[in-house]
Amino acid sequence: MSTASSTNSKRKKPPACDYCKVHRVLCHPQSNGPCPRCAEKGVNCQTTPVTRRKRRTKAELVQSATRKEIDTSSPSTSGPPTNIGPLHPSSIPFQSHDELSTMVTIQPIPNILDEPSPVPPTIQMPTEVIKELMQMLRNAPYDMHPIITNPIIPLSRLRKSLQLHLWDLHSLSPQERVLAHCLLTFIALHSKNPFIIGLGELSTEESQRFTSSSPLKTPVVPDLRQFGFRRESVVRRLWAEALWLANQAGIATNTSKENAASCWILGHLRYVILGKGASAFSAACVYHMRTLAEDGQLPTIESELLKLRGHMIGDVVPALMAGKSIPLTLNDEFLIVPLKPESLEQLISTFTTQTCSTSEIFLSIHTFAHNIALLARETVENLTGAYARSQLLDECFLIKHFASLDLFHSFLTAVLQQISWHLNSSRSSPQKMFYLRACSYGFVVSWGSLVLVLLELLRDRSMYNTTRVNNADSGEMSSHRLSMHLHHARKLASRTAVEVSETMRDIPSIMRLLPPSDLVRWARFLLVEENIVDITRTQSLQALECFRDALKLVGFSYADRSGVVDIIDEHLASYVADNMLTLLGQQNSGWMHDYASTGLDWLETGL
Repeated sequence: MSTASSTNSKRKKPPACDYCKVHRVLCHPQSNGPCPRCAEKGVNCQTTPVTRRKRRTKAELVQSATRKEIDTSSPSTSGPPTNIGPLHPSSIPFQSHDELSTMVTIQPIPNILDEPSPVPPTIQMPTEVIKELMQMLRNAPYDMHPIITNPIIPLSRLRKSLQLHLWDLHSLSPQERVLAHCLLTFIALHSKNPFIIGLGELSTEESQRFTSSSPLKTPVVPDLRQFGFRRESVVRRLWAEALWLANQAGIATNTSKENAASCWILGHLRYVILGKGASAFSAACVYHMRTLAEDGQLPTIESELLKLRGHMIGDVVPALMAGKSIPLTLNDEFLIVPLKPESLEQLISTFTTQTCSTSEIFLSIHTFAHNIALLARETVENLTGAYARSQLLDECFLIKHFASLDLFHSFLTAVLQQISWHLNSSRSSPQKMFYLRACSYGFVVSWGSLVLVLLELLRDRSMYNTTRVNNADSGEMSSHRLSMHLHHARKLASRTAVEVSETMRDIPSIMRLLPPSDLVRWARFLLVEENIVDITRTQSLQALECFRDALKLVGFSYADRSGVVDIIDEHLASYVADNMLTLLGQQNSGWMHDYASTGLDWLETGL
């Protein structure tokens, strides 16, 4: 062993001096003096030590390959630049604000309009950040996003497991790690932590939006859209890692509460970020829920069943808005929540003839969710689904569907009147009042999704029908009758847009706002002049202003590239300018009339 070490030491040659390096000549360094070349030239022989770069780990190599892929991709969309704010490194732990200030700017993200490609986890999220994000789930139950109230998410069990493993995600079981990563991805959409959104704190006025009981009830609403772009790179990276972990753990095929919860969150992320519903994970969630219900592993407490029924709306509406098949069947609905809801007619009679308690209002969620699911299935299967769009429009079904919507709206009106009475009476606790307002908003928004997709279908059918000659033998609806049904749908949608905006003004939390894709669809509907039917111009402009303000606030969480906020501002400014010109014209007309009358009087006097 000593012989080998001495041999190695003899083979090691000292590094060349700086003079020989610069002139690219062979150097013979001496241990006790200058090298022969430096001695011959009479120069100072110095050797600058060379620091060898540390060998990179596998995680660093994966990160480098991902950055190269991002650098070689071209930006896929127009709109605000994506290099806003500092890069939130995937392999550098967050130490201080000073370190954040030295980070480079992020690069454009490829495929920004689709799900990110799954990548292995490389983000080393500091323990303090993980604790802070998970702490957001421990706030008052009426102060957090409704996703947290889903009974299938085992939050307490996951929190205990994290504490047991000292908040180390790698030490969790595969299923718990997937769930934790999914939750952290979702909470990162609403976090104010510098690790997520970079440097730059919110102003006092901006921060007040998150504690206000009515964030949209102010004359001026701050524009928070810059924060949506600043957090986008980190959120998409966390989402990509969650997808990779989910595929590795096989959560779509292995049934458990953790896997059902992870599938539900991943499906929800696809809807709120991209506006796309009915993903493969959504279908897997329904499969897990069905299996858990058959094995008797779902909660049976009345309050938990009510929450499950309410969250069914969150499974139905995304698929409805995307024109996809509803993943939840009627059998699944009664299997998961084994309670038979009351009929619409019975509840309408009850709510219109007597004053109901808040408990009775909350229990009406069973009937509301059941009928929303029924109408959504009918809409997709007969009107908006891929197969239904390839067939002729069934006018008999359309007339029947309009009648069902009218009956459902009668029920909605009766419920909203009861909620309004309780809110004005001030007899309920703050928590109950919060849930009443949230319930009112959820009811109106879900009803609005039924109306909006129907209007868009009839509008598209009408445009298609005008490009071809009607054939009486084909059974196709005539242009006149189609225009009549479209006008009816516009009346419904116009009134519903006003109802959605009015309940949105009373929304109790910024985190319960509609995702940007739905807000944009409503705003674009109101921006088309011919859609304004059965409402006043003032109501239309007030609704547009509300949707614009909501987009400004929801932009805190999501990057909005629609440009609708600027379009609405231009539309409102144009309307104000037209009004001023009209008013000036009326004033000038009155002045000219007075001047002409005075001139005639003078002329008659003179004569």
